[in-house]
Amino acid sequence: MNLKGRNLTKSGKLINLLMMNKNWLKFTLKIIISAICLYYVFTKIDFIPFFNLLKTVRIFWLALATIFFILSKIIGAFRLNIYLKNAEINLTEKENLKLYWLGMFYNLFLPGGIGGDAYKIILLKKHFNKSYKTISTAVLLDRISGLVALIGLAIISACFIPLSKWYLILVIISFFSGYTVYRFILFRYFATHRQNILKTDLLGLMVQLSQGFSIICIAFALSTAQNFAVLLVIFYISSLSTLLPLSVGGLGAREIIFLFSAKYLGIPQEVSVSISLVFYMISALVSLVGVYFVFGRMFSDKVDD
Repeated sequence: MNLKGRNLTKSGKLINLLMMNKNWLKFTLKIIISAICLYYVFTKIDFIPFFNLLKTVRIFWLALATIFFILSKIIGAFRLNIYLKNAEINLTEKENLKLYWLGMFYNLFLPGGIGGDAYKIILLKKHFNKSYKTISTAVLLDRISGLVALIGLAIISACFIPLSKWYLILVIISFFSGYTVYRFILFRYFATHRQNILKTDLLGLMVQLSQGFSIICIAFALSTAQNFAVLLVIFYISSLSTLLPLSVGGLGAREIIFLFSAKYLGIPQEVSVSISLVFYMISALVSLVGVYFVFGRMFSDKVDD
């Protein structure tokens, strides 16, 4: 190898080392942010009622909450597969579920800058003859579909709580204006995905409804009664905050929103934070199943032409 080749090799190794260090730095910052948020939350609640509440959780309702959460992820996987099939990426539902769960695991537990969606894109690019743009578009539209459903259900839930009539009308008009723009952009620039837009939007609603039922079941598991419409509004708003990649799986960000929203729920802050933390623990345990697929075979040998 000549001197120039050696220099290029050294440069490549240096770049890889810097990228690795950058990814670890991002992950460390996420841990620090989550830790700071949780520290702040725990300085505002009384530990004794908090732990007593967790010790008396009702197993039946907790199991039901877990079932609804798993159901939401299965529906979400079906929705993603529709977008992939629109892009002529033909995965079986079994392969798609494995890929989806692997992405969930990496979103919560991967110590680096690459998230679950990015890892799915890399895997699909490796095994299917499609461009990064094609795959990324499918994954991004799947995310946007879920975001639209999230905002829509937050607004629907808000209709059942006492708010200013004019404020609610303004929010509803804003949502439908945004949804109209979303549909126009999809039909205008993403022709391959517009054929199943009604199905994907309905599946998006089912995903968020299932998670809403999960949070209500958690409230029953903790033997707390409140205005469930308010609880759902707070939950959906807190879910929006977890979309920002600033913490580990949204840990800490959601708890802060639940902490400050406790008075609107009419319940102690310990109960509000407990609901949020139990939901996170369920999501973490369910996502942990994805570690099984890290070491398994993801796709068949068939590659799309």
